[in-house]
Amino acid sequence: MAANTSRTLSYNALLTSAREKYHKNGVPQDSIFEAIPTLEALRGKGSFKTEADGGEVIRVNIIKEQNSNGKSYAGYEPANLTPQDEFTIGYDQWRQYSWTTPISGIEIFKNGGAQKIFDLLAQKESVTYMSATEDINADIWDVANITTAGVMGNGGKNINSIPLLVQLDPTDGQDVHGIDQSTESYFRNRIKDFGGTATGEAFLNVLRNGINTANRGRGAGMVDLMAFDQVSFELFEQALDAKTRYMSTGKASPGFEKINYKGVECFWDVYVPDSENSSNGGPDVALTAGSIYGLNSKCTKFYCGKGKDFSPTPFVDGWYNGQDSKVSMTLLYAQLIADSRRNNVVIYGVPTAITT
Repeated sequence: MAANTSRTLSYNALLTSAREKYHKNGVPQDSIFEAIPTLEALRGKGSFKTEADGGEVIRVNIIKEQNSNGKSYAGYEPANLTPQDEFTIGYDQWRQYSWTTPISGIEIFKNGGAQKIFDLLAQKESVTYMSATEDINADIWDVANITTAGVMGNGGKNINSIPLLVQLDPTDGQDVHGIDQSTESYFRNRIKDFGGTATGEAFLNVLRNGINTANRGRGAGMVDLMAFDQVSFELFEQALDAKTRYMSTGKASPGFEKINYKGVECFWDVYVPDSENSSNGGPDVALTAGSIYGLNSKCTKFYCGKGKDFSPTPFVDGWYNGQDSKVSMTLLYAQLIADSRRNNVVIYGVPTAITT
């Protein structure tokens, strides 16, 4: 019995050390974030925020009005010292995700030896991280499972989605970060109905107007990211085709996954939904209408708990659950926050074809 216990502990330690090696090199986190275009774009803009101490809730400082004390003056005229109430406080909850990496006893038996165990674990890890990628990508674009009260999917346990933070109707009674947007007009995102016939020129005009509308209040930053569904992005490329001979290649580079347009990084994400019909996107989904989301990365933040950013737990025996296995978990504590929603915009009702 002592020998079996020793062997069990050595395998647990071996598997755990292999996982830790992957994570110390940053391989899993990089592979996950790079496979999610939206999170990769936010991370590239410095919009990831790691919280070391966590806290019971995430506190969101929201600017609701500007400082009204500024004025011109002459000589010894006193300054305006009227007390200001520029901020309000929003709150949101941390959301927890886990993915298990189980290895059965028979798999360990068949793959005896350190190298075979490492190879087996690498295969298992790749499946875990692909699953994590798809799950988080789907959840940050989920529009179909938002309740009328603004509660996210899985009974409110899922992370905030971009369609919750950038809504088709930002005047309804849904609370966002605990703030009632139906009464607090300063905390509403911008919207733009595509409308009309989709010619290439009309497409660019709508896009230009959406960007400019979201940039009306520039104090909190400007739209610097635009996320398209695949069809809308391809129409965008098509609309630019006729313009490329007039444009610097530094401003628009059709043929690449990202296009820089008016200083905005444009990309497509397969999970961007049909916001008009509250229909989720996905790898095998044909949307009725497209959507384009303009985001201000300065105000849109992805919060991660330190040590809980797709971090692994040690391998333990599955015997406690009646299983002949070793099990490790990959954990994520996170939340998606927008502290100035008026600098974000959704363009909805995008047609699926351009009229020549």
